[in-house]
Amino acid sequence: MNPSTPRFYCGIKHGYPSPYRGHSKPATLKPTSSQALPLRSIRPKEDEDGATSSYLNHSDGKRINTDLVFTSALKKQYPELDLVVVPEYSNEGSQCNLLTFAGAGYATLTPIQDKGDLPSSLEWTVYLPPARRMDGNKGYLGETVVFGKFLYQWEGEEFIVYLVDGRDGSEPYPEVKN
Repeated sequence: MNPSTPRFYCGIKHGYPSPYRGHSKPATLKPTSSQALPLRSIRPKEDEDGATSSYLNHSDGKRINTDLVFTSALKKQYPELDLVVVPEYSNEGSQCNLLTFAGAGYATLTPIQDKGDLPSSLEWTVYLPPARRMDGNKGYLGETVVFGKFLYQWEGEEFIVYLVDGRDGSEPYPEVKN
């Protein structure tokens, strides 16, 4: 089973050593002054969320390159912010799962509910099988995010984070999350 790949993250600053890879050196992306704006001052240029609209329009038919379509929409919607696209899993074995990082207590993650007719997020309910069934454990139900928009707070900074599942590529059913 192939792990999911890229997820989109907008304006990320990461200075902790990776809890996933065991490296002692922190990986840091230097923030710019535009990244440090409080969420209250970050407003889309348009009334509706153009990034969400472009993702849904792109996903209802033939897909060519979700990265290109979505990053273009985000740059139009938030021209004052720097955009950083980070793969959740890369071919080099590195991981950058911001949802897990927040779930471990290192950051705060809050879903952003947009006004309008378009859904703000899409989650799937998935079955998580137990490691073994001999003790009677039947497993659990969990949620996996297919598309979502979040307020991410870390070390006093606020970021807008989009999680995007884009099934692009040459494989019949490639898994690509940005």
